Amino acid sequence: GYSIPNGMAGNYVRCMVQDKSGNLWFGTDAGGVSRYDGNTFTNYTTAQGLINNSVNSMAQDKAGDIWIATTAGVSKYSSNTFTNYTVAQGLAGNHIKCIVQDKDNNVWFGTQENGVSKYDGKKFINYNKAKGLPKNVSSIPEDNDGNIGFTSVTVEGLPNS
Repeated sequence: GYSIPNGMAGNYVRCMVQDKSGNLWFGTDAGGVSRYDGNTFTNYTTAQGLINNSVNSMAQDKAGDIWIATTAGVSKYSSNTFTNYTVAQGLAGNHIKCIVQDKDNNVWFGTQENGVSKYDGKKFINYNKAKGLPKNVSSIPEDNDGNIGFTSVTVEGLPNS
């Protein structure tokens, strides 16, 4: 296996995604992100612009950008540059648990503390407990018809429909 002595950013991997070029991206609990091209690791941390080194989830959007969910916001890696998003830019919360892009190219973020955010490429639209969602959204599945759902691991239960 691979670990820090082999070039990875951290030993504890929380998530992984394969990009369109075949690179494997590993999100770690405290070491940031490692990209593996089949030969070598390239590591990305706050020193390279990642918003936080504690990574919960990653996804690649249809444009090829890598979205990285952390405990302190979201980073988008595009053209070798990080763009960071937090509540200051409109996210519902900073502790991001999951990411998914829907069929209409919106990117959805599940937060640990305040529901979900939908990013349409320009602005965030937030859905939270006031709109019937639990505060902790741990996954966002999409069905074959493009309907989005939300799952939560919480003692609050599910909202009434």
